Amino acid sequence: MKRALSLLTLLVFASCTSAIQDLTAPAPDTTPQEGAALVSPTHPADVSIPLGKNAVVAATNWTDPVGSLASVSTADYSARTALVTTDGSDVVLKSFFDKIYVINRFGADTIQVINPDGCGVIADYSVGSGSNPQDIWVVSEEKAYVTRLDAHNDASDASDVLIIKPLTGEKLGALDFKSYMNDDGEKLSRAAQMVGVENYLLITLQDLPANLLEKANTNGKLAIVDMETDEIVDVITLTGRNPADITYSPLTKMVYISESGVFDNFATDVNDPYGGIEVIDPAAMESKGFVVDDAALGGYTQAIRLASDTAGYVIAGGLTIALFNPTTYEVVNNAFYTTGGFYLPDFSIDENGNLYIAETAFGNAGIIVMNGSGTTLAGPVAVGAPPSSITFAEYEE
Repeated sequence: MKRALSLLTLLVFASCTSAIQDLTAPAPDTTPQEGAALVSPTHPADVSIPLGKNAVVAATNWTDPVGSLASVSTADYSARTALVTTDGSDVVLKSFFDKIYVINRFGADTIQVINPDGCGVIADYSVGSGSNPQDIWVVSEEKAYVTRLDAHNDASDASDVLIIKPLTGEKLGALDFKSYMNDDGEKLSRAAQMVGVENYLLITLQDLPANLLEKANTNGKLAIVDMETDEIVDVITLTGRNPADITYSPLTKMVYISESGVFDNFATDVNDPYGGIEVIDPAAMESKGFVVDDAALGGYTQAIRLASDTAGYVIAGGLTIALFNPTTYEVVNNAFYTTGGFYLPDFSIDENGNLYIAETAFGNAGIIVMNGSGTTLAGPVAVGAPPSSITFAEYEE
């Protein structure tokens, strides 16, 4: 879980493959073959962003024990609210081949699977009491990976990553990275965000202390896992600390990791050498180090999304969205958007390059839609409670 949030608090369905398709080329044949996974269409520049006619939004006011889901049409920006009740209020949404995965994190520790066409809950299962799940990567209808930030709290299995059947939650295996962590007396991996690059799953490991109020005392790690064999290929030490997000671009063929740096008592020093955007060359599985410093972006980095090979966006300092060039690494605008609220939890990008921003400003909360030139197209579109997480799904209203 991104630490600021942690402190505040798949059946019949088509599946996705971890292989990266080049969406600048003709679309591949996605006719299902027996025993094979399907390709889930993703944004041409960012494999972590699914395509879809609707933005699906988690909404929570953080004081209620549960939240809800809403949707916003990318055609006319109309909204449907209170579609599904979530198991908890600390929620992250992911979408794989038009099914929504609700990751109920701190205090709930469950995965809900939603069919957005009709908004039915088609699965709801625990991934371990106290485990605080962070992300899910679905390989096929028979296999998915779930990262768990607080895996050490699960008395039945303290593994950092569970390998499961996405519909039932049935455990198929597990991965643990604690032996690779800094020997500070705790050795907690703190597995967080994931991205698939061809046959490999890349997993960020925060390597944070048990007390999350303490500062990050060592560099983050990146685990590389072969998804065919589930073998750990390597664990790379990152240049920075506290990795917050990760994605891969088929256009630049690079992996981008945002790293928040040394978080200490609700503050982050952008003058230390541990925060910014780090780039990994997946062909060589080697780091290029930091390519953009957090000071240039205007603050510690969190969610990162790519719109093209020349436009990437990252949340900086918890309050703004900064615009940078993913190819040249130039910071174009470190204040592309600034929230009127106390925190900017998430944003995403549709296939036209428009940003959907979770605005939390009191009395003015909702989804702000902006184009790449910074012009507001709609919003704030009310989604019930303030929005906290955004994904896309392809379905008809």
